[in-house]
Amino acid sequence: MNIPVLWDGVLFSCAPVVELPRVELQCPLAFAQQDTQWAADKMGGTQQTVGGMGCAMVAACMVYSQHDPTSTPKTFNEALNVWKGYNIIYGTEAHLAWDRLPAIFPSLRWLGRKDWSRLLDANELAAVLALIDAAPLILWVDFYPLKSGMQSHFVLAVGHDATDIEIIDPWFGVRGGLLARYARGRSDTLNRAIWGYRRLEAK
Repeated sequence: MNIPVLWDGVLFSCAPVVELPRVELQCPLAFAQQDTQWAADKMGGTQQTVGGMGCAMVAACMVYSQHDPTSTPKTFNEALNVWKGYNIIYGTEAHLAWDRLPAIFPSLRWLGRKDWSRLLDANELAAVLALIDAAPLILWVDFYPLKSGMQSHFVLAVGHDATDIEIIDPWFGVRGGLLARYARGRSDTLNRAIWGYRRLEAK
């Protein structure tokens, strides 16, 4: 049935609005940077490889896999290379252009980022856990927490309990606890292990 619409005093007849079926999102697939199918692939025309520096890209691909389980880090990276999905720093470093991802993959939504250079307070940690309850969340962590300085790494948080966060670590594509891998010691807490997040969601 057509829907009547009044425009500038004249009655028009428009076709009915058709709602597209909602895509049921799948659980994120676990991918590893070190998989030989793509570990040696270059990113953004630089010499950086997926196996060496592709944690952010692989984490983003895991988010995208909820919408398209046929995608892999190889095909995801190839699309980024073609459509300028990396910011090239100093001509040698390929950094994922988070805000451009929805233009390349329309089923992704970029909702912003948060970074900390200090211990999270209770309210900030609660906000992070609430985001994980809503959707898988990419967390920024220190790859070598016992070494001085910050060695950036990204993991995908997929759940949590009162004491730890379940992650898929793109380094080897394994699931486990955030504190089991990225704590500075047995007494460490989530407030210390999280340095930030990237809110990239599948829709």
